[in-house]
Amino acid sequence: MGQLRRRSNFSSHELYIKYGDHALHALQRLFKFFESDANNLNLDGLYGLRIAQGQLNALDQILKPSTDRQIHLTDHNHIINSLSKQIERIANMSLNQIAYEQSTYLHRFALIVYHPFVLEYQSGRINKYLIEHDTQDSNFDEDKSGKCFAELLGSSDRLNSRKYFISEACRNMMTSPMGENYRLTHQLL
Repeated sequence: MGQLRRRSNFSSHELYIKYGDHALHALQRLFKFFESDANNLNLDGLYGLRIAQGQLNALDQILKPSTDRQIHLTDHNHIINSLSKQIERIANMSLNQIAYEQSTYLHRFALIVYHPFVLEYQSGRINKYLIEHDTQDSNFDEDKSGKCFAELLGSSDRLNSRKYFISEACRNMMTSPMGENYRLTHQLL
């Protein structure tokens, strides 16, 4: 028997607005939580916020040309802009605390936590045959992962470190298949 599909009474444009509203309001709640405890935000959390800020800024630029056509998008732009400013406040509070507690660690990742970070990508479909179903025993070393990321950024402690160069050991660690849990989040970063 074939799949049952429900038809929506909304156009795809209306669905984008509806789900966009839901996403923006969820982000407002999330950032309110982050702001309430900004002094305890770690560097990974700050990096995630900077990615969110970069994506919000990119979305704002995409929607700006559309504001002439729809006032509703102007409201979205206002919310998006407000969220980006909120992230900036959170980041500044968090950076002060991290600089005080972990200045060496912060220096290693300064290129990505002091400014919004835009991930440029094109959306597409995931080939279901590429999805891994097994998992790997996770003997994950966060310090090694941090050093690998610093290699990629060119901010490692190694002499003659170059941006965008990564050792074979780091490449193998960060691209090993069947990662899960914390290993997977670091591989994604």
